[in-house]
Amino acid sequence: MEILNPRTSLLSNRELLSLIQESDTSTTSLLPANQRSLSIALRSYLTSTHVDTALQTHTSLRLLVHGLARWDLTKAEKLQIVNLMPTSLVVLYTVIEDFEYRFPQDSANGILALVQACQAEAGTELVAARGSPDASSKPEALDRDGEGEELFLPEAEAEGEGEGEGEMQGEMEGEGMEMEMEMEEFDWGELDDREIDEDREEV
Repeated sequence: MEILNPRTSLLSNRELLSLIQESDTSTTSLLPANQRSLSIALRSYLTSTHVDTALQTHTSLRLLVHGLARWDLTKAEKLQIVNLMPTSLVVLYTVIEDFEYRFPQDSANGILALVQACQAEAGTELVAARGSPDASSKPEALDRDGEGEELFLPEAEAEGEGEGEGEMQGEMEGEGMEMEMEMEEFDWGELDDREIDEDREEV
C-alpha cells in the first residue's frame, strides 16, 4: 500500500461534519459495512450536545482563526481551539503547550474572549437562519458562501487577513467577557440520566 497524499490539509470538526452531511445518501448503502458504520458513528459524535461543532458556522470559524493569528500558536493548537472552543483557563492550558512560559496572562483572557465572541456570532447566525423562511433547516446551509476556502491559512496570510477584523477585536476587548448566546436546541446544563445509564450498560 502506498500513501499518495499524506495529510494534504487540516480539517476542523465543522468541516468534517459538512463533508459527511453533503455526501449523497443514495450512495451510503453502497459503502462497505465497516466504512458505513464509521460514517454513522462519526456523524453521531460530531452532532452530540457535548461537542460545539453543531453550534459553529463558517463565518464564526473564519473570525476565530483570523483572530488567533494575533498569537504565536501552532496550527495544531489552533485546530484544537477550533474543535474544543475552550471557555475556561483549565481547558485552554491543556490545548496550548507551555502556555505560562510563552504568553502573558492577558493573552489567555484575550483568547477566551475571542472564543466567546465567535460563539455569540454563530448563535446570532443560527437564530436568524431558523427565523428565515428561505433558510435551510440544516446549519451547514450557512457555510455555502465559503465552500472550498481553506480555513487554516499559512501564518503570514492569516495574519494579513486578521488585520481586517480589528473592529471586532476592539469590541471584544471593550466588552470583556460579557457574551450572550441564544441557543434553544442545545442545553449544556442538562444530561439525560437514561442515556448515561444505557452507555454504562453497554460498556
